Amino acid sequence: EEFAPSSEPTTTRKHRLRNPTTFVIAGGSSGAGFCHELKEALSRLGHATEVERWAGTYKAHMNANITKLEACANAAARVSEDASVLFVGNSFGCRVVAELLARRAADVETRKLKELHENVITTGAVLVSYPLYGPAAPRDKTQDRREVLDRLPPSTRLMFVSGEKDEFLDRTSGGTAWRKEGAATGVAGLRAVAADLRCASHVTVVGIENTGHNALRAGRKKVEPAKDLMLRAMEPFVAGPRGRPPG
Repeated sequence: EEFAPSSEPTTTRKHRLRNPTTFVIAGGSSGAGFCHELKEALSRLGHATEVERWAGTYKAHMNANITKLEACANAAARVSEDASVLFVGNSFGCRVVAELLARRAADVETRKLKELHENVITTGAVLVSYPLYGPAAPRDKTQDRREVLDRLPPSTRLMFVSGEKDEFLDRTSGGTAWRKEGAATGVAGLRAVAADLRCASHVTVVGIENTGHNALRAGRKKVEPAKDLMLRAMEPFVAGPRGRPPG
Protein backbone atom coordinates (compact mmCIF):
# COMPACT_ATOMS: atom_id res chain seq x y z
CA GLU A 1 0.00 0.00 0.00
CA GLU A 2 1.29 3.48 -0.86
CA PHE A 3 0.39 6.99 0.27
CA ALA A 4 0.85 10.18 -1.76
CA PRO A 5 1.48 13.67 -0.41
CA SER A 6 -1.66 15.64 0.41
CA SER A 7 -2.68 18.57 -1.78
CA GLU A 8 -4.23 20.33 1.24
CA PRO A 9 -2.68 23.48 2.77
CA THR A 10 0.29 22.92 5.07
CA THR A 11 -1.57 23.94 8.23
CA THR A 12 -1.68 21.37 11.01
CA ARG A 13 -4.44 18.83 10.37
CA LYS A 14 -6.38 17.15 13.14
CA HIS A 15 -5.98 13.39 13.26
CA ARG A 16 -8.20 10.98 15.13
CA LEU A 17 -7.87 7.34 16.19
CA ARG A 18 -10.81 5.09 16.94
CA ASN A 19 -8.90 3.37 19.71
CA PRO A 20 -6.71 5.10 22.35
CA THR A 21 -3.07 4.30 21.65
CA THR A 22 0.23 4.90 23.41
CA PHE A 23 3.30 4.98 21.17
CA VAL A 24 6.59 3.69 22.57
CA ILE A 25 9.40 5.18 20.51
CA ALA A 26 12.55 3.10 20.15
CA GLY A 27 14.92 5.85 19.10
CA GLY A 28 18.19 5.88 17.24
CA SER A 29 21.63 5.09 18.61
CA SER A 30 21.86 8.56 20.20
CA GLY A 31 19.00 7.70 22.58
CA ALA A 32 16.07 9.77 23.80
CA GLY A 33 15.71 13.42 22.86
CA PHE A 34 16.70 13.04 19.21
CA CYS A 35 13.22 12.14 17.91
CA HIS A 36 11.55 15.51 18.51
CA GLU A 37 9.66 15.73 15.21
CA LEU A 38 8.52 12.11 15.42
CA LYS A 39 7.39 12.39 19.04
CA GLU A 40 5.52 15.63 18.36
CA ALA A 41 3.72 14.08 15.38
CA LEU A 42 2.73 10.94 17.28
CA SER A 43 1.42 13.07 20.14
CA ARG A 44 -1.32 14.22 17.78
CA LEU A 45 -2.64 10.66 17.65
CA GLY A 46 -2.11 9.61 21.26
CA HIS A 47 0.44 9.60 24.06
CA ALA A 48 4.07 9.14 23.02
CA THR A 49 7.01 8.11 25.18
CA GLU A 50 10.63 7.11 24.48
CA VAL A 51 13.15 4.52 25.64
CA GLU A 52 15.66 6.55 27.67
CA ARG A 53 18.89 5.13 26.22
CA TRP A 54 20.24 1.89 24.78
CA ALA A 55 22.77 -0.45 26.37
CA GLY A 56 24.81 -0.24 23.15
CA THR A 57 24.48 -0.71 19.42
CA TYR A 58 26.30 -4.00 18.87
CA LYS A 59 24.76 -7.46 18.54
CA ALA A 60 25.96 -8.30 22.05
CA HIS A 61 23.71 -5.53 23.41
CA MET A 62 20.49 -6.73 21.75
CA ASN A 63 19.17 -8.73 24.72
CA ALA A 64 19.65 -5.79 27.08
CA ASN A 65 18.08 -3.41 24.56
CA ILE A 66 15.00 -5.59 24.16
CA THR A 67 14.66 -5.77 27.95
CA LYS A 68 14.72 -1.96 28.10
CA LEU A 69 12.14 -1.68 25.32
CA GLU A 70 9.80 -4.19 26.93
CA ALA A 71 10.11 -2.47 30.33
CA CYS A 72 9.20 0.86 28.74
CA ALA A 73 6.18 -0.71 27.02
CA ASN A 74 4.95 -2.36 30.22
CA ALA A 75 5.30 0.91 32.12
CA ALA A 76 3.36 2.75 29.42
CA ALA A 77 0.60 0.13 29.50
CA ARG A 78 0.22 0.42 33.27
CA VAL A 79 -0.13 4.19 33.09
CA SER A 80 -3.11 4.01 30.73
CA GLU A 81 -4.70 0.58 30.86
CA ASP A 82 -7.43 1.48 28.35
CA ALA A 83 -4.88 2.19 25.61
CA SER A 84 -3.06 -0.20 23.28
CA VAL A 85 0.72 0.16 23.19
CA LEU A 86 2.36 0.26 19.75
CA PHE A 87 6.11 0.19 19.10
CA VAL A 88 7.51 2.85 16.78
CA GLY A 89 11.12 2.30 15.80
CA ASN A 90 13.38 5.08 14.55
CA SER A 91 16.68 4.28 12.81
CA PHE A 92 18.64 1.87 15.05
CA GLY A 93 15.53 1.41 17.19
CA CYS A 94 13.77 -0.20 14.21
CA ARG A 95 16.17 -3.11 14.45
CA VAL A 96 15.44 -3.57 18.16
CA VAL A 97 11.68 -3.48 17.55
CA ALA A 98 11.90 -5.96 14.66
CA GLU A 99 14.00 -8.34 16.76
CA LEU A 100 11.49 -8.11 19.61
CA LEU A 101 8.59 -8.95 17.27
CA ALA A 102 10.51 -11.87 15.74
CA ARG A 103 11.39 -13.32 19.14
CA ARG A 104 7.84 -12.95 20.44
CA ALA A 105 6.46 -14.69 17.36
CA ALA A 106 8.94 -17.55 17.74
CA ASP A 107 8.04 -17.90 21.43
CA VAL A 108 4.40 -18.77 20.78
CA GLU A 109 5.05 -22.48 21.24
CA THR A 110 7.69 -22.47 24.00
CA ARG A 111 6.41 -19.56 26.10
CA LYS A 112 9.85 -19.04 27.62
CA LEU A 113 9.83 -15.24 27.45
CA LYS A 114 8.41 -13.10 30.23
CA GLU A 115 4.83 -12.04 29.62
CA LEU A 116 4.19 -8.51 28.44
CA HIS A 117 1.21 -6.44 29.51
CA GLU A 118 -1.83 -7.60 27.55
CA ASN A 119 -2.18 -4.19 25.86
CA VAL A 120 1.28 -4.30 24.27
CA ILE A 121 1.03 -5.07 20.54
CA THR A 122 3.59 -7.64 19.38
CA THR A 123 2.11 -8.46 15.97
CA GLY A 124 3.08 -5.24 14.21
CA ALA A 125 4.95 -1.95 14.42
CA VAL A 126 5.81 1.30 12.68
CA LEU A 127 9.42 1.51 11.47
CA VAL A 128 10.65 5.02 10.68
CA SER A 129 13.93 5.27 8.74
CA TYR A 130 14.75 1.56 8.86
CA PRO A 131 18.57 1.39 8.32
CA LEU A 132 18.47 -1.41 5.76
CA TYR A 133 22.05 -1.02 4.55
CA GLY A 134 24.80 -0.13 7.00
CA PRO A 135 28.02 1.73 6.16
CA ALA A 136 29.84 -1.57 5.49
CA ALA A 137 28.83 -4.79 3.74
CA PRO A 138 27.58 -7.52 6.11
CA ARG A 139 30.20 -10.21 6.70
CA ASP A 140 27.58 -12.94 7.09
CA LYS A 141 23.81 -13.47 7.26
CA THR A 142 23.63 -12.49 10.93
CA GLN A 143 24.86 -9.00 10.02
CA ASP A 144 22.38 -8.60 7.18
CA ARG A 145 19.82 -6.08 8.41
CA ARG A 146 17.09 -7.69 6.34
CA GLU A 147 17.51 -11.03 8.13
CA VAL A 148 15.28 -10.12 11.09
CA LEU A 149 12.54 -8.94 8.72
CA ASP A 150 12.66 -12.31 6.98
CA ARG A 151 11.96 -14.01 10.32
CA LEU A 152 8.68 -12.19 10.89
CA PRO A 153 5.60 -14.38 10.36
CA PRO A 154 3.11 -13.76 7.52
CA SER A 155 0.58 -12.16 9.88
CA THR A 156 2.93 -9.36 10.96
CA ARG A 157 1.74 -5.84 10.13
CA LEU A 158 4.47 -3.29 9.34
CA MET A 159 4.47 0.33 8.27
CA PHE A 160 7.76 1.68 6.93
CA VAL A 161 8.30 5.45 6.76
CA SER A 162 11.50 6.57 5.02
CA GLY A 163 13.02 9.55 3.26
CA GLU A 164 13.47 9.17 -0.50
CA LYS A 165 17.13 10.17 -0.17
CA ASP A 166 17.99 8.03 2.87
CA GLU A 167 21.60 6.88 2.56
CA PHE A 168 20.71 3.75 4.56
CA LEU A 169 18.61 2.68 1.57
CA ASP A 170 21.42 3.27 -0.91
CA ARG A 171 25.19 2.52 -0.45
CA THR A 172 25.77 2.37 -4.21
CA SER A 173 27.98 5.46 -4.39
CA GLY A 174 30.15 7.70 -2.25
CA GLY A 175 32.60 6.86 0.51
CA THR A 176 30.41 4.15 2.06
CA ALA A 177 29.47 2.41 -1.20
CA TRP A 178 29.47 -1.40 -1.14
CA ARG A 179 26.35 -2.33 -3.10
CA LYS A 180 26.44 -2.79 -6.88
CA GLU A 181 25.92 0.32 -8.97
CA GLY A 182 22.44 0.19 -10.45
CA ALA A 183 20.92 -1.74 -7.54
CA ALA A 184 17.50 -0.60 -6.37
CA THR A 185 17.82 2.28 -3.91
CA GLY A 186 15.68 4.66 -1.88
CA VAL A 187 12.05 3.99 -1.10
CA ALA A 188 11.68 2.05 -4.37
CA GLY A 189 14.36 -0.33 -3.16
CA LEU A 190 12.66 -0.59 0.23
CA ARG A 191 9.37 -1.44 -1.45
CA ALA A 192 11.09 -4.18 -3.44
CA VAL A 193 12.48 -5.71 -0.24
CA ALA A 194 9.13 -5.37 1.53
CA ALA A 195 7.35 -7.10 -1.35
CA ASP A 196 9.56 -10.15 -0.84
CA LEU A 197 8.89 -10.54 2.90
CA ARG A 198 6.62 -13.27 4.24
CA CYS A 199 4.36 -10.56 5.66
CA ALA A 200 4.31 -8.57 2.39
CA SER A 201 0.51 -8.50 2.20
CA HIS A 202 0.40 -6.59 5.51
CA VAL A 203 3.13 -4.04 4.76
CA THR A 204 2.63 -0.33 4.09
CA VAL A 205 5.52 1.79 2.76
CA VAL A 206 5.43 5.57 3.04
CA GLY A 207 8.06 7.60 1.18
CA ILE A 208 8.82 11.19 2.21
CA GLU A 209 10.13 13.36 -0.62
CA ASN A 210 13.32 15.41 -0.33
CA THR A 211 14.42 13.95 3.00
CA GLY A 212 17.26 11.70 4.04
CA HIS A 213 17.68 9.42 7.04
CA ASN A 214 15.75 11.85 9.26
CA ALA A 215 12.52 11.29 7.36
CA LEU A 216 10.55 14.08 9.04
CA ARG A 217 13.22 16.76 8.81
CA ALA A 218 12.13 18.20 5.51
CA GLY A 219 12.88 21.89 5.95
CA ARG A 220 10.72 24.38 7.81
CA LYS A 221 7.99 24.64 5.16
CA LYS A 222 7.88 20.91 4.42
CA VAL A 223 7.86 19.43 7.93
CA GLU A 224 4.07 19.65 8.27
CA PRO A 225 3.35 17.93 4.93
CA ALA A 226 5.81 15.18 5.89
CA LYS A 227 4.15 14.66 9.27
CA ASP A 228 0.70 14.77 7.70
CA LEU A 229 1.66 12.10 5.17
CA MET A 230 2.89 9.78 7.92
CA LEU A 231 -0.11 10.38 10.18
CA ARG A 232 -2.65 9.86 7.37
CA ALA A 233 -1.07 6.47 6.73
CA MET A 234 -0.96 5.63 10.43
CA GLU A 235 -4.66 6.22 11.06
CA PRO A 236 -5.90 3.12 9.18
CA PHE A 237 -2.80 1.16 10.17
CA VAL A 238 -3.36 1.68 13.89
CA ALA A 239 -7.07 1.01 13.51
CA GLY A 240 -6.35 -2.42 12.01
CA PRO A 241 -5.90 -5.78 13.76
CA ARG A 242 -3.82 -5.62 16.91
CA GLY A 243 -2.66 -7.88 19.69
CA ARG A 244 -0.30 -10.82 20.14
CA PRO A 245 0.80 -13.72 17.98
CA PRO A 246 -1.84 -16.46 17.94
CA GLY A 247 -1.05 -19.52 19.98
